[in-house]
Amino acid sequence: ALSERIGEEADRYRERLTKLQHRYAMQLPTIADRIGERFLRPLIIDRMRALVVPAIMHPESPSFEILESEARMLTKEPSGVGFDPPGWLIALEEEVRRWRRQMTSIDEQQLLQAILPTVPLTIEELHRQISQWEKMQG
Repeated sequence: ALSERIGEEADRYRERLTKLQHRYAMQLPTIADRIGERFLRPLIIDRMRALVVPAIMHPESPSFEILESEARMLTKEPSGVGFDPPGWLIALEEEVRRWRRQMTSIDEQQLLQAILPTVPLTIEELHRQISQWEKMQG
């Protein structure tokens, strides 16, 4: 799988980071987190984002269960320095907001149609209205 293909490279980065941290006596938690998660967290977050709308629309579906399971897994492995909400939680919130905007926005075409409904005209009626307009123009 993907984790196997990038695992060796992630291990090399982890070793290099450990050496640099010891050499310079610095801790870089965000970088260490990215390397520690073997670059898979962004893919997991994207998958979770894709599950948000199906989970909202069908709470009893497998989508909701998968989303809940992934969220549980991510809460067991905190990332970052702890001052801000985790990126995955912000991503899910953005997805919910995007869905809410779509659900609450009024389709302008439908609104226009409700205010000014289309009135079909026969060709004779069209000619009559044009003639009437031309007479009014002088």
